[in-house]
Amino acid sequence: MSIMKKKMVKASFLAVSIIFLWGFSAAIAEDDIGIEGISPLSPSQLSDEEQQMAISFFESQHDSWLATRTLSATYEMSVRNITEGNFVEYPNGVQTGSISFSITPIQQLVKLQSPAGIQVKIVNNANQLNLLLDNAFDEDAASHLWTDGEVYLDAGEMLRLVEQTFQIELFFFPMDFMVKTYNDGSWNNKYTEEKEVFFAVRGVPWRRSTQEETDEKFGGESQYLFMISPALTDAHYWFSAENGELRQVDVFLAGDLVKSFRYENYIEKQGDDAKYPQRLILTSKSGTGDQSAGTEYTIKLHNVELNIDIPADQFIPH
Repeated sequence: MSIMKKKMVKASFLAVSIIFLWGFSAAIAEDDIGIEGISPLSPSQLSDEEQQMAISFFESQHDSWLATRTLSATYEMSVRNITEGNFVEYPNGVQTGSISFSITPIQQLVKLQSPAGIQVKIVNNANQLNLLLDNAFDEDAASHLWTDGEVYLDAGEMLRLVEQTFQIELFFFPMDFMVKTYNDGSWNNKYTEEKEVFFAVRGVPWRRSTQEETDEKFGGESQYLFMISPALTDAHYWFSAENGELRQVDVFLAGDLVKSFRYENYIEKQGDDAKYPQRLILTSKSGTGDQSAGTEYTIKLHNVELNIDIPADQFIPH
């Protein structure tokens, strides 16, 4: 069956799947923003010299992620599922499409709202499916879902396609935790501390990756580990000890579920601090061996343009 008009539906259903991690990171910042009761002795296993090196890497990545205010790119995404303990390519093959987003600071925050306001539009070519979010981090902001194609898709089919093709949290998770670290003038909100306080308390570089972690998780690339909150170990933030790039964030959720956000092959804006990865991987995995289950999404960005002027009508539903 086909129709000649576009199909549009309200997509408030996206709130739960998109913001649960934002709530997680916001809760950490709310609970652990103070220094009262924290030991002044650093828990770091690194020498003073290595601590300073790791901190300089963190600062550089903080600046480059938060200097990214707009992005436009095309993408291709592949999916693998775990079968009998091993990742196997999803039979539908590679999905393609486009993404554009714009980021602005939010000064007057409500409850656990993220300080990063992000308008985003993603298009999936296969089904001519469009997803538009007025703010990817706000469950109360408007969201829109529609198809430009002639083939009729009911609401259930479109929801299923969104779950399979639009990995919103993968694109923006680092920005959410970076804006809740320290005050740099542009990003100053209720979650931030002064830079010296942050690196003395929440932003302590804990250690280097072990040889096993380096070899098995990072292909031989040594990493510096930050945990952002000394009172919690629910997330590990790994920065390359070779070039300082934010390489991976591991989030430990209920049960034994681990969500890993991987970032590689950064592109930079000439004459600008902005950098953004061109290869992004989201892995959700629970269990071990043959009893493990999970999914891996790999996104490769092409034709990336950073900090360009994006027409306002790009973020208006059609």
